[in-house]
Amino acid sequence: MFPSAWLYSVARWDTFGHGAPGPASRLRNGWILSSRVKGGLCLVSWILLTCLAGFGCHSTAGRPAADMVTVVIQGKSEEQIRQAALEVFTKAHYQPSTGALREQVFERKAGALSNVLYGGLPGEDPSVWERVRLTFLPKEDGSYVVGLNAFLVSDKGENFFENETRRSSLRRHSYRKLLQAIQDKLK
Repeated sequence: MFPSAWLYSVARWDTFGHGAPGPASRLRNGWILSSRVKGGLCLVSWILLTCLAGFGCHSTAGRPAADMVTVVIQGKSEEQIRQAALEVFTKAHYQPSTGALREQVFERKAGALSNVLYGGLPGEDPSVWERVRLTFLPKEDGSYVVGLNAFLVSDKGENFFENETRRSSLRRHSYRKLLQAIQDKLK
């Protein structure tokens, strides 16, 4: 509940040094609310509603997993899967790189279009790389879920300026083919 003194100052705002109020409406208690104040209150209400709907009503939990391309491999050890992944990605012109404990990372120079969009001008030395992170998650039945996340990396190797941008889901098909090639190699 607003204090009545504040309501009075809001309702009578236009009459204090701004001339006579324009089109106005009466509140139930008899106070006059000018159209300028009504417009301001509507604008503030709209901004709050937009912020709540846009920022407060979504969940980020599970989003990286939803973007990940996955395949389940049964009956093989993690080391066998890693070796097959190394062979498949090397054949696809990727170079192995360092990663965390449960992941394997491969990189290669990105195409000309990606370099123009995320790097620099055509004809310059390509500064955009494609980075693929494979994760190996063991399941209770002994199988492994192999997940793949792909990124475009600009300024690779620069400690402070390196920037990873998640690849669009439009490229999922080509990454799914690579994971299926790992699965076929292990059969």
